[in-house]
Amino acid sequence: MSGARNQEEKERRQRALLALVRERGSVSVATLPDLFGVSAETTRRDLRALERRGAISRAYGSVRAVDASRFETDVDQRADRDIAQKRRIAAAAASCLGDAQTIYIDEGHLPSLILEHLPSSQPLTIVTPSLTSAAAAAKLPHVTAIVLGGRVRPATLGVVDHFALDMLTQLALDCAFIGTNGVGNDGALSTPDPAVAATKRAAISASRRAIFVGTHTKFGASSFVRFAHLNQFCLAITGVELSPSRARLIERGDTPLHRV
Repeated sequence: MSGARNQEEKERRQRALLALVRERGSVSVATLPDLFGVSAETTRRDLRALERRGAISRAYGSVRAVDASRFETDVDQRADRDIAQKRRIAAAAASCLGDAQTIYIDEGHLPSLILEHLPSSQPLTIVTPSLTSAAAAAKLPHVTAIVLGGRVRPATLGVVDHFALDMLTQLALDCAFIGTNGVGNDGALSTPDPAVAATKRAAISASRRAIFVGTHTKFGASSFVRFAHLNQFCLAITGVELSPSRARLIERGDTPLHRV
């Protein structure tokens, strides 16, 4: 019975730890033993267990939540993560614009950074489901900003549902920059929310070419709803932080991989 009780207590503690990290976004590892009334070694074992399950990641003395099958971090929690890598990817994405005049900017922090690197003299029409990206795009010179209509998701301030889908079916876009919550080892892109998946799917379908943008943390992860495969993109852009082994898996496919 003692072993069973210990296992039950361990599972309860790990659930509570995960709930705390998801609520706060990021937590200092040093604070956890006192918070849960256990030793530092017990805390390390709990964190290793959660990390093996892909629920958290650890770096520089902190632990943070990872998007999972039905869990999604909000836009504020994402804004300060891997920022240097995101800016490199955004700059590389903008350099691939070519002669495109109508562009889709996906919801999410990384796609929004592409706006900072767009040419200042090239007339562009930017379509986005993101309220924050639409507001930023509207301030840019030579840019016409169009925001999709529909239900606004509190976590990301992205717009979804049938109004957004109806708008996308009426558009012909030159280029779409698409993000994701996870890229499986089979190349499948996925997200926790079916409504978001439908919007991304429609944007890819409406675009002459689509470019995937995502940090190295997205690779090897899988979420609830699949919406596309990497072979539907003309290019995938990520950071040099992506491990060579995962890069080789992606490079076996039809889509060129650019690590910046």
